[in-house]
Amino acid sequence: MERKYLFLNNDLSTMLSREHQTKLEMTKEWEEEQKVLYQEAEEIIKNPTECINAKDIMIKSLRYTHTDDCFLKLFIEGTDSEQLKEIQSLEYAASMTLLPEAILIAGAQLIDKEDYERWIVLLNVLHYVPSQKAFCYCLKRHKDFYEVLNVINIKKLNFPQTFLWVFLDHWFEWLTQVGGKLLTYKDKKGFYNNNKDAQALIQEAVTIIDEWNKDIPIMVREIMEGFSRYIQQEKILAWATRKHLRNDVLSNPYSEVYNHYLKLICKYFSENIALNAVADEDLNLNMLILMAETVVINNDITFGKEVYKKLIICLMNDNFSCMEKISAIDEHRQKTISQLLILITPSLNFTPYINEIATRFQGWNLNYHQLYNEAKREAYLICCFFKMFEVNSFNNEKKFFYWKNIIDIYLREYRRCDNEYILRDDFSVPFRVAVEVAEKIKDTQCKEYLHEAIIENVLSIVSLLTIFSECSMSLSHKTVERLKKRIEQEWPSAKILMELRGQTIIKNRIDNLISQLASHNSKE
Repeated sequence: MERKYLFLNNDLSTMLSREHQTKLEMTKEWEEEQKVLYQEAEEIIKNPTECINAKDIMIKSLRYTHTDDCFLKLFIEGTDSEQLKEIQSLEYAASMTLLPEAILIAGAQLIDKEDYERWIVLLNVLHYVPSQKAFCYCLKRHKDFYEVLNVINIKKLNFPQTFLWVFLDHWFEWLTQVGGKLLTYKDKKGFYNNNKDAQALIQEAVTIIDEWNKDIPIMVREIMEGFSRYIQQEKILAWATRKHLRNDVLSNPYSEVYNHYLKLICKYFSENIALNAVADEDLNLNMLILMAETVVINNDITFGKEVYKKLIICLMNDNFSCMEKISAIDEHRQKTISQLLILITPSLNFTPYINEIATRFQGWNLNYHQLYNEAKREAYLICCFFKMFEVNSFNNEKKFFYWKNIIDIYLREYRRCDNEYILRDDFSVPFRVAVEVAEKIKDTQCKEYLHEAIIENVLSIVSLLTIFSECSMSLSHKTVERLKKRIEQEWPSAKILMELRGQTIIKNRIDNLISQLASHNSKE
């Protein structure tokens, strides 16, 4: 294998191990075993149908994975459509499948020789998708995936659609693994600063990383074009958007790589298909945000209204849980929805939109599961209304009017809520967002009105102080005095209760805020 691809498929630690490996570690017994395996591999390449018993290999391989008999029967006897419904279980079984070593060697040899047609023959002989997925692990380069897509004849596959979706997942898994492994050569934490061998590898990897980053958009385009010959483009886009973007709360560089590659796939399809042709069954939050971005770019008000209607339905889904307080992903989503709202509502009268999503807190025979979903949706969209002041430069004369209007509407909703869990977990989030936005737009009148509204209406002292402790802001003397008055009256008992519950992290953050408020007077 060319040295470049060793870097792409091995992290820094593994490459160091490879560099230090010596011939002394390769005993005569090992060499003899390898000789026998290579002879078996040659025979497999010459006579694949005679040497490979696909069913026997499948059964033995899956026994080691402790796969249930019902799934084993499905993978062997099930139809293509039946297997598609259990594709996650199938991929899990495939990831644990151990093929005979001689078959893997045969596959690797054919890939090294770039004999993709004969490699496809072996793939077809393996017959069952879990075995075929395990066989694909010998693909180590972009060219390998690209050529396989060009050469493969899906009519000769026993389960064509299942294999294609599994192969698509496998390619994306390989892509993100390469991106993650290349990050190890940057060694940001300096673990290998004093290791000369590691430093030499890091220097060698610089050019490879630059080349990879330059080529990745082209590679994504070529692979997506390859899959588009066999799978409808809208379905591939739905596959990509169904994958959850990884939150960056912990500033994980691997999450950044994963998200970047997903966005490249989405970008390719958003430029090559009509998004309004996507079926409702394929809609999800990421898909609708992509549609909203396209609507805003194209200034398409008619389609924008359709997207918003579908969006408020999507936000009611059970799998929606995007109320993280510090998240660049949600920051982007909320700003995109804000831009969409501004586009489809030139009058900036948002009262009907808020009334449309208002939570029904009271009534006969309430469905509490639906109630919590409605509250979560309402809180999330209220955050988007506040974000409008970040993405749009309002006229200074009208800014306070619109700001006050949204706060007043939200206060009405906040006062209507009689559920302490919703008030604490969901309905406090828009206040936190509003506090941050008020600080960014640097309008004293807007900020003072908001702070006054929060202090007067948030009844729980813990929720109140949590809102102010999680945001960096400057407070007026009047606001500080009002906060200190409530702290003096309500915090001592609340503090004792938090200590009993073991809520140390939040309590410490609130204590830090109280200390800052105490020092505020001394500075005055």
